Amino acid sequence: MVKKLLLMVTTAALVATLSTTTIADTNISSIKTKIAAILPGVTFSTLSPIGKGFYEAVVLEEGNIVTKSVFYTNETVDFIAPSLSLIDENSKISYKKPDFGYRNLDLSKHATFIYGDEGAPKRTTFLNPVSESGSKELKNILAGNDFNNNVFIIFDKDDPVQLLFSLPIFYGDSDNRVAQARETLDLIKKIDDKTIDSIQATKRMEQRIQEMRSDGDKQKTTNLGVRMRAAFELSDIFVPDTHFGIFDAENASITVNNKVVIPQDQVIKSYDFSAQYGADLQLKLSNFKTARDALIEAGMGSNIALPMDLSTTEINKLIEDITVFKVGPDDAANKILLFSDIDCPFCVQLDNILEDKLKPDHQVSVIYFPIQGLHPNALDKSRYILSIADMKERAVQHSLTQGTDTPAKPARQVLTSLSPEILSEVIDPIISKSVALSNLLGVAGTPSVMKIENGVITPLEHAGKILSVASDSL
Repeated sequence: MVKKLLLMVTTAALVATLSTTTIADTNISSIKTKIAAILPGVTFSTLSPIGKGFYEAVVLEEGNIVTKSVFYTNETVDFIAPSLSLIDENSKISYKKPDFGYRNLDLSKHATFIYGDEGAPKRTTFLNPVSESGSKELKNILAGNDFNNNVFIIFDKDDPVQLLFSLPIFYGDSDNRVAQARETLDLIKKIDDKTIDSIQATKRMEQRIQEMRSDGDKQKTTNLGVRMRAAFELSDIFVPDTHFGIFDAENASITVNNKVVIPQDQVIKSYDFSAQYGADLQLKLSNFKTARDALIEAGMGSNIALPMDLSTTEINKLIEDITVFKVGPDDAANKILLFSDIDCPFCVQLDNILEDKLKPDHQVSVIYFPIQGLHPNALDKSRYILSIADMKERAVQHSLTQGTDTPAKPARQVLTSLSPEILSEVIDPIISKSVALSNLLGVAGTPSVMKIENGVITPLEHAGKILSVASDSL
């Protein structure tokens, strides 16, 4: 016999109500009525007794399209709670969240659009068209991939650029949605190929939104909202931690890059330049740091131009080896070093305008300086970018990976697929060199900009100095 019965619920979610209804009145119908009075607009999937006078209600809350919730109550509906545990002196029974049957959903009913031969095998893809994997798969689908594809478009709701790229794909009939997906791909390609600049791309995206508004079809607008809501609800169910996923006809994941993430060593090793760049380079750099520190201690300030006593060949080779990518023409008169943390918000701000606003006679070499104490994901993101051989592709992926709002999991999945030798012998030494040089040059934060010319290093007052328009905020 149960001697002691305790009801454990999540306090923040507890909705209490008083009831004077007698036990005789508490049948399934009346319980539903009472729950609906507390949670207006719910649609019941199931309401089942679970013993000891308690019930489990699986419902679709008002506004949801597919996402279900579970609540627990008793015969008199004295409470509604999202979890339930029964405890006596000898045991504890916790009711687990039920299987909502999402694997059995007909995803074609909710797809942003469907593309492919109706008789072909069915496949469902969740993708962000502005991501590398998403744009690649969208291109593959629209080129004809021998599947009948349920395509769900997802994007970062807090990113206005991604919204502009994606919103038109939800609008209109099926043919229009496919056409808008093609235009989004075409815009992304033109931006990558630099056949249009960011201003032209933004104008075209805004024009597409205006065309939707001018259409004035309220039903199309309503359907857009329903498709978008469904895409985000289902992405939270099927691909909650990524922007990409492929599923077969049984809604089972067949995503190729759905790998287990193996944690990487987060230690940046010290580096001695003498082994690769000559026996005296480490000494020269150390002497430079000693002299610079002495002048700073004497009150001379931190933006001090000092002779480095380094040959052009030595310093140029080192800089070339640790440069992640470059911005600006190769024949630029002014060569600038930009020490950057991929998750630093000020670095992100600078990166977003650097290509358009850089002074025409400047070329910037971007060098990574991950500040782990502030940005714990920066090291692995930097490793991922450096795993890419082509500098132009590094620049593209840098822009898609930067910022604390961008998850590090996709980058870490790539690192997991690399051999330990590539990481330890190729990628990590670049970061070690970058951080060692940054420390010797007195880099204390990011973004930091310096100019090296004729054996003299000149730290610039702030990053805005390299832009064609004044910017004291960087």
